[in-house]
Amino acid sequence: MSLCSHPASEARPTLGAPAAIGYARGMRGASDESLMRQYGSGDMAAFETLYQRYRGPLYRYFLRHLGDPTTTVSRLQTGPRERSPRA
Repeated sequence: MSLCSHPASEARPTLGAPAAIGYARGMRGASDESLMRQYGSGDMAAFETLYQRYRGPLYRYFLRHLGDPTTTVSRLQTGPRERSPRA
């Protein structure tokens, strides 16, 4: 059996968002929901954690929509804008 073959009984992961979500769930640490609440309260470290989890899928999403690797990297490096406190 070669290293690249998959037994028919094994489910092969799909590409795109479902695979990314499954990948992130397998990571240790706070849940995405908890991190989003923290980021909503102004915690930029929580955003950084989410970004690290999803940077690959984010890159592919932006590349697919922008069509240019240089523009994609530029947009991803811009990062989130500082949030102002809610009124």
